[in-house]
Amino acid sequence: MSSRNSLQMQHAAKAFDDLLVAAIFRKWAAVAADTVRPARDARLLDIACGTGVLARELAARVGDPARVTGVDSNDAMLDVAAQIAPGIDWKRADAKALPFEDGLFDHVFCQFGLMLFDDPEAALGEMWRVLRPGGQMTVLVFDELDRNPIYKAIANVYEEWIGPVLSDSLRAAFSLGRRQDLTSLFDRAGTQPARIEGRHVLAEFDSVEALVNSDVRGWFPFSGVVLKQEVVDAITADMKRHLASHVQPDGRIVFRVDAHLATVDRPLTATGRGRARTRRDAIAPGALSPGDGASATRPV
Repeated sequence: MSSRNSLQMQHAAKAFDDLLVAAIFRKWAAVAADTVRPARDARLLDIACGTGVLARELAARVGDPARVTGVDSNDAMLDVAAQIAPGIDWKRADAKALPFEDGLFDHVFCQFGLMLFDDPEAALGEMWRVLRPGGQMTVLVFDELDRNPIYKAIANVYEEWIGPVLSDSLRAAFSLGRRQDLTSLFDRAGTQPARIEGRHVLAEFDSVEALVNSDVRGWFPFSGVVLKQEVVDAITADMKRHLASHVQPDGRIVFRVDAHLATVDRPLTATGRGRARTRRDAIAPGALSPGDGASATRPV
């Protein structure tokens, strides 16, 4: 990647953190972090960490950022993460081949990355492998698109104005929304059965313009999409019509986002289920392209 493109991606990653994380993902980070009460000497891992909002939340709770590791496959996301929280251990790696020994972490998290991996079963297997006996894995995935109607409407608007490249990517974020599919995925990955419960937060943007701008600046560049301002204006006008019922008197747009929270405890002793692959069973790490492995660059 040229230095110019690298700088553009860093700008996009910064916009992702400033706009999308602030409106949506910071609230989810608290939901995920609330599932554990880590000891002060615990080691915690955040897979598909993006710009690191969950890793930062975990570091604040454990009291020592050096005990938290964030993994992503996108250099720009990791660069921004390191600028915001240099004390956390940030690593570029493939979720299917984590560069850690077996049982290294007390708690392993993946917030809205699992449904975007090209092999989510293998990624779950790796998360389970690096989780110590007695530890807990926490995974968040979005509920079905029909249960998130705002994003169904947003995807339709993007498809009309831009085509399927972005609308299909947005819909993919909800591909593990059926609870039975998520349950089956954990089963195939060889973990203990997951406890799955529904959760929701309220997404809040200052305006419809701010919602569209967050995507234009913090998501579209990662998909190689650059729009003329007149197209952005037309999309915004169309979005105002579709989302009118969610606009508050002060102009803010507020809407509910539904997701599944899955937690799995690893037994202290081996059982018939939940035997993780050893390091030698994992796929050997290789050179990663920017879109491979573990990344949080296709947000909703």
